[in-house]
Amino acid sequence: MPSFEPVPFRLPAGLVEVLATFGIIAVIGAVTLSIMGASPVAAGLAAFHGTLDGTYEIAGVVALSLPLIIVGFGASICFKGGYYNLGLESQLILGAAAGSIAGYYAGPLWSPFQITLVLVCGGLAGAVVAAVIAWLRVHLNVDEVVSSLLSNYIVILFAIFLATYPFRDESRFNGAMHRILPSARMPTMISGTELTWGVLVVVAVSLVLFWIFHRSKLGQDWALMGRSVTVARSAGIDVKKFGMMIMTSSGFLAGLAGAFMISATQHRYFANLALGLGFDGILIGMIARYRIPAVVFWALAYSWMLLAADGIEQEVGIPSEFAQVVIAIVILGVAVRIGLLQWVRGWRQRWFKSSGTGSLPAMRMFSANREGR
Repeated sequence: MPSFEPVPFRLPAGLVEVLATFGIIAVIGAVTLSIMGASPVAAGLAAFHGTLDGTYEIAGVVALSLPLIIVGFGASICFKGGYYNLGLESQLILGAAAGSIAGYYAGPLWSPFQITLVLVCGGLAGAVVAAVIAWLRVHLNVDEVVSSLLSNYIVILFAIFLATYPFRDESRFNGAMHRILPSARMPTMISGTELTWGVLVVVAVSLVLFWIFHRSKLGQDWALMGRSVTVARSAGIDVKKFGMMIMTSSGFLAGLAGAFMISATQHRYFANLALGLGFDGILIGMIARYRIPAVVFWALAYSWMLLAADGIEQEVGIPSEFAQVVIAIVILGVAVRIGLLQWVRGWRQRWFKSSGTGSLPAMRMFSANREGR
């Protein structure tokens, strides 16, 4: 009789990573709360009540994550292609301004058409800015890290100018545009919450991007561009046109995220709208290692942590800013987890002379990170 050896049960690597991350959050949070004289159990219950205790709370987490998911996609597809668009913040804000203009001045129209118009106008506004940055990179060899970062100042101030002068709502004393027409607003999905049927837009974008980057030839070429422009050129890819497409697509998604906020929740653009959301999207894209499903998960997790911090502040009295510092430390650990693991293995090999794999040289580690994304 043939003998069969039992196959050891192993959890998927992604699930282990998720469980370990939230385990670290729990440990760090419990220790810091104890030091401050608060009860970790009470804080945990407050976090649960503020985020997962009912339909309203869960809908709030999902609604907060939707624009973050879209801008996270914009960061992921850009970095995956070897370009670094650090202007997502301003592209999102200009997209919000363009969507607000389209939502007020173009209409009233049939609601699905006008909502689509708002989203497309916002996406195109972000795409134009990113296309200019891409043109400077591929034709004049201007570093897109510098140009995209500096573009934030110009584009954000331009959006504030639009809201302060030519498109200002005269009934308001601050820089704010008119509220978009009712036909340009996404209908609410769950009554009493901010969750709208725009969730279907995010699902559709997620599925399209997942198919492109995980199932299509275009996705393979995209990853090849990110690994080596020289190899991509040798494979017959027009690297200049492809680079333009990478950056423009990233800007379109950032602008789409801004217009999505206008149509779904804010209903008007005003100065200082959503400052920092574009940089949060960059953070999410890096943590997710440019994988579409992982972007969705980490955007939801990040939104949950932010709302949990607010719940802890209200019920326990711990400032939410302190909780956000803990979140930042945890996210930093997640972002450097690959290099940290390599360092631990090398340290273990040197001091305990175990049979571990040891640390890899810096160049091999960098190559492994890029190939593993």
